[in-house]
Amino acid sequence: MAIAPSPTDKMADTASPPDYSPQANNFNFMRLCLAVLVILSHSFEIIDGNRHREPLTRIFHTLSFGEVAVDAFFLLSGYLIVKSWDQRPLLLSYVKKRVYRIYPGFIAASLICAFVVGPLASNASLYFSHFNLKHFVGSVVLLDAPAIPSVFSGLHYPVVNGSMWTIYYEFRCYVAVALIGLTGMVKKKWPWLLITILALAASLLPTPSINRIAFHARMFIIGSPDEFFRLFALFCAGGVFYLYRDKINYRPSLMLVALLATVAGMFNVHTAQFVLATCGAYVFFGIGFKHIQGLEWHRSWPDISYGVYLYGWPCTILIFWYYRSIDPYLLFPCALLLTSCLGWLSWRWVESPFMKRKPI
Repeated sequence: MAIAPSPTDKMADTASPPDYSPQANNFNFMRLCLAVLVILSHSFEIIDGNRHREPLTRIFHTLSFGEVAVDAFFLLSGYLIVKSWDQRPLLLSYVKKRVYRIYPGFIAASLICAFVVGPLASNASLYFSHFNLKHFVGSVVLLDAPAIPSVFSGLHYPVVNGSMWTIYYEFRCYVAVALIGLTGMVKKKWPWLLITILALAASLLPTPSINRIAFHARMFIIGSPDEFFRLFALFCAGGVFYLYRDKINYRPSLMLVALLATVAGMFNVHTAQFVLATCGAYVFFGIGFKHIQGLEWHRSWPDISYGVYLYGWPCTILIFWYYRSIDPYLLFPCALLLTSCLGWLSWRWVESPFMKRKPI
């Protein structure tokens, strides 16, 4: 005799509307996980100078954990920043929020890189004799990697911070939201969706083709075209998930299908970014809004993810600078421990005080 399905069985694959309140989502925890993945990826690349041992690259031969983490950062940023503008479309308030969130931690990390890491990674006397304060301040204002004398001479990547470059592009995405928002196209939704489709199409163009884009002050406005359109497309995709949140159901079965599609797409360099911006984004936000038993503890923790991201590279490469024979599987936890301490200090003494001064 057939047994009638219980109400619980009928609802097993039915997605209830997600709770969009900041206290209910898992975004802080997910941001921290993404920052940790960047450190993991860099632990291999800094030692080897390539990705032949980087864990995710070994599986798919396309993207690294670091690239996937950055993509996810831009997806989440797009969601939250578009939400911020949509809820309070006031230019001055919006700019203050973005400046208070980005600049304090970035300035502090730049100072640490310039006046602590730099001398430790070079001949201190020669370092300061070649230090150009004007160039350094200019790089910080533009949210670029610190402009300092040469460091880490002889290493595969002789740069003081190989992660900061993404902040440069993220802030330009913030500016784009303000410009688009002032026209009213964010509120109408469909223009933002159209912009997202165009950005995704541009990001799929061959790198030599898209880099032919040239206009006055190109590097100041958008930077490298291929990087800008790739990251802007992901940022816009995150905004789409916010604007159409009332029409998106995060069903377990659909999330599984989207996950399988993402995995399949990751094996091809031409489809990897696209599936991450679409199917991967669906899975990402589905997890972000899912109530996971036992994970509530992270909501009371300080959000150290930004500091962990900013200090991850300098801590990792500085450890390797002094211990060249270190294995990446040992470098990773050592760098993570040091970076987590700096991330907490950054949140406690730099980021949090300014966050409290942000407009409501």
